Amino acid sequence: MIIVGHRGCGYEPENTFISFRKALKFKVDMIEFDVRKTKDNKLVVIHDKKVNRTSDGKGYVSRKTIEQLKKLNFGKKERIPTLKEVFNFIPKKCKLNIEIKSKKVVVELNNIIKKYVKKGWSYNNIIVSSFNYKELKKLRKLNKKIKIGVLFKRTESRDIKKAEKINAYFIGTYLKNIDSYFVRECHKNKIKVFAWLINNKKDMKIAKDLKLDCIFTDFPDKI
Repeated sequence: MIIVGHRGCGYEPENTFISFRKALKFKVDMIEFDVRKTKDNKLVVIHDKKVNRTSDGKGYVSRKTIEQLKKLNFGKKERIPTLKEVFNFIPKKCKLNIEIKSKKVVVELNNIIKKYVKKGWSYNNIIVSSFNYKELKKLRKLNKKIKIGVLFKRTESRDIKKAEKINAYFIGTYLKNIDSYFVRECHKNKIKVFAWLINNKKDMKIAKDLKLDCIFTDFPDKI
């Protein structure tokens, strides 16, 4: 089973370099983080539409330039990472799960991924996921090699067909949404099942019993 550090590691400010470093210290197999586009079309690593919750600033990410965002404190004096900086920071042997959080990012995202593949990253270690199916469809048209994960807040049998249409690597959802039948159907169609958030041994046992392929956790040391 693949262990994913959710936004890095929950002991540090989310989606920051120190959070990623902590996750690596716990030897996670993969690090998950979110990307959005700035006013000047840079891809930065942040979950929310606004910077309010995670920094000492206010306002929408999409209405700020990278220069403005870099001035904000995202906890423990951490600055917002760009996607390129994350690729440079994380060792190539660690898998990345890049979640698309805003529209109109796939062209630049694809360009950056191709750039870093040329620098030695493997397509096997890069996954792009999103709740936005349309964006994933656009990405698949641009690049047949990228592993794609389709995220759902609820799961239905038709979701498997949607995932198949774009040759998805995995379907991701909340642990509570998953039963053994759904896992079997996904596996029958060669689609892996990822679940979140597993932060204790009880949920980890459920995940193992369901034969999940991968789990997201804030605290790798607690499972």
